[in-house]
Amino acid sequence: MLLATLYTLAPASSIRPNTDLPLEVDLDDAAHARLVETDDGLRLELRRPVDNRRLEVVAGPSQRRHSAQTESTAWYLRLRDDDSPEHVLARDFTSAISFLTTEPVSLGRVIGGDRFLPENEEDVTLLEQLGTDAAFQGISLTFSIRTFAARITAQNIEAVLPRRTGMRIYADALRTSFSCGTVP
Repeated sequence: MLLATLYTLAPASSIRPNTDLPLEVDLDDAAHARLVETDDGLRLELRRPVDNRRLEVVAGPSQRRHSAQTESTAWYLRLRDDDSPEHVLARDFTSAISFLTTEPVSLGRVIGGDRFLPENEEDVTLLEQLGTDAAFQGISLTFSIRTFAARITAQNIEAVLPRRTGMRIYADALRTSFSCGTVP
């Protein structure tokens, strides 16, 4: 079984001209990243194998509101005792892009987009028995800057990923110059 986690990247304008899309990169021994252009902008999909014996069904709010006053319940799958490395891997990926382009890159979650993907017939049967393939998404917030521009290629991203600490410090410094908006 695979867990597919979706993110959006912004601003896409600094990434598109320097990137051959779709872009695919192995982020570590198990996780794989794919950056694609969609009608909604740039989308990053992370996939990693998971142990389907650790899946549990949990209730949560539906991603769709049925009216202004009611909220419905939906069923999701969650991995028991999982450290969820996706946010770390996605941040490393965007930090590598910031490092290569000298541009801050923001990362956002695609609400309701995460899914468990079957790899074989056993996984298909299990997902049918559980009644959903939707992954439970908790709420999180991450705030997270360079001097030369390089082409975004899988080889360049793989070259800077081992330098995670410096890459993240630089990406964070770039992002600090952007306004994150105001809260009413």
